Parts: sequence; C-alpha cells; structure tokens
Amino acid sequence: MVACAKVSLYYGTAVDLLVAISVALLIGFLNGFFSTRGRNLSIMVTLSMKFILFSGTLVITRAVPITGLPKSLVFLGHENIGPVPMLAVVLVFMAIVFWIFHSYTAPGRIISTVGVNVTTASYFGISVKKVQIYTFLISAVCAALAGIVMLGRVTSGQPRAGYGMELDAVGAVLIGGTSLQGGIGTVRGVMFGVLILGLINNGLNLLGVDPLWRDAVKGAVILFAILMDQWERKR
Repeated sequence: MVACAKVSLYYGTAVDLLVAISVALLIGFLNGFFSTRGRNLSIMVTLSMKFILFSGTLVITRAVPITGLPKSLVFLGHENIGPVPMLAVVLVFMAIVFWIFHSYTAPGRIISTVGVNVTTASYFGISVKKVQIYTFLISAVCAALAGIVMLGRVTSGQPRAGYGMELDAVGAVLIGGTSLQGGIGTVRGVMFGVLILGLINNGLNLLGVDPLWRDAVKGAVILFAILMDQWERKR
C-alpha cells in the first residue's frame, strides 16, 4: 500500500500498480520459500515478515501519511458504479474468480490435494513445496489488491493501515468453515464468514459496545470456530 502510494507521487498509476504487485510477489515468494524450509513454519514466518515490513513502512514514511494521490489510484476504494460501490464489485468479482479457480481448474484441485495430505500429494508426483510457494504468491497478490482498495478508502497511504486486521482475515476464514489443518474450505464458506464477521462488527457498533471489548468478542467467536473445527476432526 505504501509502496504504491509512494511511487504514485512520481510516476503514473500503471507504474505504481506494477510496483505494488512486484513488491507483493517478492514478499509472497520470501514467505513461501522460508515457510517450506521446515514443518509448520508458515505462521511464524509470516508474522516475522509482518513486523519487518511494518517497521520498514514506518522508516520509509517517517510515520507520516502519504497524501495527494491521483484519482485513478483511489478509484477502487472510493468510487461507485451507479449505486453500487466499487468495493462490492471487487468482492464479487474476486469471489467468482476464486470459485472457478478452486472448483474447476487443475491448479485449484492440486492446491486442495496438497492441503488435504502433503504425503499423498507427493506420492502422486506433485511438487509440494512449489505448490505451497505458488499459494503464497496468490495470497500476496490478493494482499496487494486489498492494499490498493484500502488506499482508495482512506485516500492516502497510511503507514499503520491494516495493522491488526489479520484477526479479521483469519476469523472470516475460520467462521466460514475452513480448517486450520488445510484441505477443507470453500469460497462460498469464506464469503459467508466475511458477511458474518461484518455483521458482528456492525452489531457491536450499533449496540455501542466499548471499542476496547470488540476484539475480545471477535477473539471469542474465532476461538469457538477453532474448537468446532477440532471437534469435527475428532468425530
């Protein structure tokens, strides 16, 4: 997000979008590469990368928001198509793309196979580490798109934007029925989880719940989803 905003001050929108995607792919590759060097490293590697990048963002911006962005860059998060926000259009479009990818393409089925059982996938000749790195690259591109959308929502490059939102992202996925162990989950379920978590956030606002307690409520919901996942696996 900050890389995109910074470059937009000197070059056109096409260049800064290319830079944003390139930076995201580099980060995704590094996450994937280091995560596949051993077992169960992905959470620690991505958390470590988060702190490194957050610190780098603060150094680059000196903790000062980047303003004066071109209108073409903030279009996705700030404009509407008639009465429909571009945010909703992007959400539906990405959901359809990943539903088709996950359900009807060979790469999508290969990723699901690796998620279900790494050992079985390797027996079938699937290069497990390459597939895992590819999933990190896909995730990185999605993160870049999310950053561009958020850039449009706040119309500035905020160095602290999105910090702490990993709880919402993980929570939506778990509430939607995706397993922490991998191999179980659907795009429809994730969309359902996003809507449920959105309703929870909105409900807490309408009820006037103290903001200091809101993360506790979301954490309890996510914990319940994790316990249900483990219970289903033991049945």
